[in-house]
Amino acid sequence: MQQQQLYQEDIEMLKAQARGSENDEPAMIAAAPITPRSTGFFPAGAPLWALPFWSAACVAAGFASGQLGGGPDAWYRSLIQPPILPPDWVFPVVWTTLYILMGASAWSVYYTPVDASQPSTVANRRSALAMFVIQLGLNLAWNPMFFGLHSVALGALFIVPNLFAVVLTVRAFARVNAVASEVLYPYLAWSSFATVLAWWLWYLNPETVTFKIGFPFGQN
Repeated sequence: MQQQQLYQEDIEMLKAQARGSENDEPAMIAAAPITPRSTGFFPAGAPLWALPFWSAACVAAGFASGQLGGGPDAWYRSLIQPPILPPDWVFPVVWTTLYILMGASAWSVYYTPVDASQPSTVANRRSALAMFVIQLGLNLAWNPMFFGLHSVALGALFIVPNLFAVVLTVRAFARVNAVASEVLYPYLAWSSFATVLAWWLWYLNPETVTFKIGFPFGQN
């Protein structure tokens, strides 16, 4: 009889422990911290309908920059070209794809949840989006600098801070959403390639730069 009572007590103890672990599990899940890797590219609750609008906005901005600065013209074709320069048709295809990826990545970061109790996470997302706007502005200004002013020197000089801003944007995005940051890797790779092209063009087509009224003008 005593042995049966001890056996019954053991069973009740195991049941109590099981109930306790079940009750603790939701708390453990709720307490799990949000990390840059845990969210994924599609944050929970993010409006998917807004995604194409973010990409379309970046594509439209790139198109406006191209219209403002122009494209390959007689001046450009008169330059000595690097042997690794792709055909003209490659550039609009690549840049359209990259602008789509840029918008999608920014959308993912914007809707990535952050812990409001930790000011650093909120600041990380704010600074990441601010860096994105800065690099996009530099990106859009390059075309008018190079094609609009017909200056290979300005194209080479101006593309350096542009590349630096892209690197900072990728790093800033990684602190908020690692997957969204990785979506920008093709953009970083192409920007690096474009930097090599710009400086190679300047080497093959030497040009000096003077400064007038605080604004640079290339001298042909």
